[in-house]
Formats: sequence, structure tokens, C-alpha cells
Amino acid sequence: MKRLYQRFNPTTPAKALAAMEEVMNPKKVHDVYMIPKAIDDWEPKVTNLEKEFDKKLSDRMRIALMMSMAQWTCRT
Repeated sequence: MKRLYQRFNPTTPAKALAAMEEVMNPKKVHDVYMIPKAIDDWEPKVTNLEKEFDKKLSDRMRIALMMSMAQWTCRT
């Protein structure tokens, strides 16, 4: 199964860039009650980036990105 996946789903630089953009530009949350869902939607993207492209985020980077999701909510 893994061989089929690797054969028919090659990791290209364009795919890697798109995956990084999804992780590094998380969706902004405007309602404080939606923060847990936004994080739950974002974490699989991080996992995909780590597994498929071998790109790891540091804990500080994860925190910074999660804070950027909620910055609009915290301002008001």
C-alpha cells in the first residue's frame, strides 16, 4: 500500500510549498469559541507536513502560529 501511495502521490516542491503555506498561514478565528475547532483543523495539516515532507515545527513555532489564529479574538 505504501508503495502505491509513493508511486501515485509523489512529493513535489509545489506540493511541499502548498503544505507549508497551509500550516504557516492558519485561518484566523473571530470567535473565541471557535479556537479549539480551528486548532483541531490545523493540527492534521502540521502532521501531514511532518510525515509527507519531513518538515518539523518547533514548539515555539506552533505556539506562535496558534496565537496568530486567535489574535483577532484577543484584541477585542
